[in-house]
Amino acid sequence: MTTNSDLALSLVRGDALLRLQRRIGLVPADGLGVGRRALALAPFTCLPIAVWALLSGRALPGEASEPLLQHFGVQVRCLIAIPLFVLAEGVAHGLTTRLLPHFVRSGLVSEGDGPAFTRSCSAWRGSTITRCPGS
Repeated sequence: MTTNSDLALSLVRGDALLRLQRRIGLVPADGLGVGRRALALAPFTCLPIAVWALLSGRALPGEASEPLLQHFGVQVRCLIAIPLFVLAEGVAHGLTTRLLPHFVRSGLVSEGDGPAFTRSCSAWRGSTITRCPGS
């Protein structure tokens, strides 16, 4: 019989990018480090753009026709959207660990196929795109 612990699978935990972030110390060994990553990735993505703008004279109004400080879309993407995506990853983790066992409980996946279902979900999560579909 398949237990909930057998299917306590997250489509987030174990991801290649999460493993890399864990290796560099951004993600703790026992969790996802969602808050830490959200706060770290905002300046990590915004800083190179700001440095480039300063070095090329495109940071301040008057220096260029479209200075970085007037491109609110760039700032919103770096400082708000990217951290929100990281926070959403934490929500997705919580949902998938509760949702995937429900497939077996509801009968959508038979109890005998539960381990195979878990393996296929793990394989899907760990896979990478090696070529474009249809090529």
